[in-house]
Amino acid sequence: MEGSERARATSLPPDRVRGLAVHDGDGSRIGEVVDVYVDPETGQVLYLAVDSRWFPGRRHLIPAADATVAGDRVELPYAPELLSVAPTFEPGADLTLQDESDVLVHFGFEGYEDVLRARQTPPAPTPEIARAELGAELRSGRDPVGMRATRWEG
Repeated sequence: MEGSERARATSLPPDRVRGLAVHDGDGSRIGEVVDVYVDPETGQVLYLAVDSRWFPGRRHLIPAADATVAGDRVELPYAPELLSVAPTFEPGADLTLQDESDVLVHFGFEGYEDVLRARQTPPAPTPEIARAELGAELRSGRDPVGMRATRWEG
C-alpha cells in the first residue's frame, strides 16, 4: 500500500496489520499492533491487540471495525483518554465472550447481552434475563451469537 492509500483494517490480511504503528484520534503514536484476533470462519480481522506506553507488558484490545491503515500505520478514531482505559489482556491470551463483550461496550458497540436481548421475543427482556441466557450459553460451551474471535497464529 502506497503512502496515501487507505484501507479498513478489517479488510486486510492479519499479517499486513501486525507490527504496524498505531496512532490515536489526535494523530499521536500510542504503540504497535502486536497481536490480531480474527473471525475463525472468514479470517476477517476483528480486534487489534496494541502494546501501548500506558501498560507495559499488557495489551489493549481495540475493535478493528473503525481502524484504517494508511501506509505503515494504523489510525484509530478514538481519543487517547478512551484508549488509555480500554480493557487490557496478557500477551497471547485467548479471548472469552465476556472479554469481547467488555471491549465492544467500552468502544460504544453493542455487547453480547444487547445482541441477545434484541433476539428475544416479548415480553420485553430485562438485562438480568439476557445475562442469565448468556451465562447459560457460555457454561454450555456454545457461542450464543456466533461472534467469538480467535487469536491469529501467523
